[in-house]
Amino acid sequence: MLKNTIISCLFILVLISCNSNSSLNLEGVWVESYRIYPENTIDTGKVRPDYAHFLHIKGDALRIKNFERNVNRTMMIDTTLNFTLKNDLIIFEGDSITWSNVKVYEDSMFITFNNYELIHVKYIKLPKQSKKSDWNPAGKRYKAKVTGETYYHHYTNDSLMHLYLTEGNSTLKNNWQIENVDNYSFLLLESFFESTPLLIDSISDTKVYVTDHSLEKETLIFEEQSNTAKKPDLLVGTWKLVSKEEDTDETEQFLGPFSKNNLHQIQITKDSFTIFYMPFIKSTNKWTYFSDENTLLLEKEEKMVKLVDVTKDTLVLEMNLDKHNYNSKKFVFTRKE
Repeated sequence: MLKNTIISCLFILVLISCNSNSSLNLEGVWVESYRIYPENTIDTGKVRPDYAHFLHIKGDALRIKNFERNVNRTMMIDTTLNFTLKNDLIIFEGDSITWSNVKVYEDSMFITFNNYELIHVKYIKLPKQSKKSDWNPAGKRYKAKVTGETYYHHYTNDSLMHLYLTEGNSTLKNNWQIENVDNYSFLLLESFFESTPLLIDSISDTKVYVTDHSLEKETLIFEEQSNTAKKPDLLVGTWKLVSKEEDTDETEQFLGPFSKNNLHQIQITKDSFTIFYMPFIKSTNKWTYFSDENTLLLEKEEKMVKLVDVTKDTLVLEMNLDKHNYNSKKFVFTRKE
């Protein structure tokens, strides 16, 4: 992991002008867009960066900055180096190493780095007009369209966010933070798979405009949703399973009695949602209620549960608690005295 981090940082150090580009063309803040690995590796085509890192070039000073990933403990780096530009080479002060073969354009920069294999990296220059943002999404929920799909993202607290599809029953847990680089503010989203820096462009009433420069540039609009409503009092209590829809999913059939859908009872309080599976197995979750969708977010299970109906004696939920099964089905409960 440390070796990969060092190699990634060396990518950042490779800055060379081509054609008639002067050092002034390099000035600004740059963010990595994607990498292309050799054809004989597992990753083919354009690959998103493993973590967010930036270049800030001003005059003969080059600042390298990236943010530590909590998931894989990527090393955080924030350092500034001096360099000189000579023909098609950049020479770092006090260093005998020079770098070459980088193409710099008005708003993009392509790097070919040769370290036992050729890896091509693209950087995007950020627009000059920008200002820091004081936006804080903690405790709020937003809706956004990404590649044609509608997603909700609920910022549970000051570091955790749950992302889920409108019609989905599973959530993707992300760590989040707001970070500033020079005069730019970024929303950094980090899941187990990747780290995505979103440039915060502007805020207007209940809408937040951000830009994702990973792979292909895409502008997204976050629309703030109504805040979490009061949890229905009728939900509180102990509920015994009466019936559930059958599921022909092969995963659940394979798991058999160990499937999380083979529950026999749930217990709901104002703060917890406990699921009882087998005689001595249970799972307790913090939960949040969204009145506009009539859904419950179970944080530990990373699942969305649809509230179909609740009365004094009966509770009907639509859900699927298995990690790899996405077909929701109805569960009918009666209140246990």
